[in-house]
Amino acid sequence: MDLRQRKLFTIREFTFEENGIHIKVKNLISSQEFDIPFEEMNLKKIIRQKKTDALIVIVGAFFGLVLLISLTNKIFSNTETTWGTVFVFFIFTTLSGFIAYLNFKRQILIPTSNSGILYIFDGRPTKEITERFIDNLTLKSNIYLKRKYGSIDRDLPAEPQLRNLMWLKEKDILKENEFEELKNKLLGKRDNINPIGFR
Repeated sequence: MDLRQRKLFTIREFTFEENGIHIKVKNLISSQEFDIPFEEMNLKKIIRQKKTDALIVIVGAFFGLVLLISLTNKIFSNTETTWGTVFVFFIFTTLSGFIAYLNFKRQILIPTSNSGILYIFDGRPTKEITERFIDNLTLKSNIYLKRKYGSIDRDLPAEPQLRNLMWLKEKDILKENEFEELKNKLLGKRDNINPIGFR
């Protein structure tokens, strides 16, 4: 399952390939395409982020408070506050709120070793579709990496293969029992197979 996301003027498309994902990002002024291999993704350290610009929120709250005071003064007391002043503060409050909304980010961040951070809009188009994509990404990545780095060839040196198995275990792609089973197979400790180097 691929993923297409839209937020205001930005479109992000994620397409699965055999050894990773292809990403397209388009907005009003630019577009870019790049590939990230499964090896580079750290799916063990996915970050879910919700944030907005604090300064804009503070400015919006300030204008909102001034608007409330101006409106209260205009309605309940005989001050010289004009409807024009109230309207100006209403415009500023609304504009600040809109900018805060535009800057609000709810994202899933996936660290990568060479490409920085992979950004995915959380909940676009829906929360269910986003979660399904992340689960599918993890599954496809694990299958690919296990097939590429977790197969044992007794005709090749054991040390690099053991390093690959340990790397897969560190990434939680191999469980403890799978790791031990493959390690024992590699080192010849199963089915009365002699260790590598001894025939």
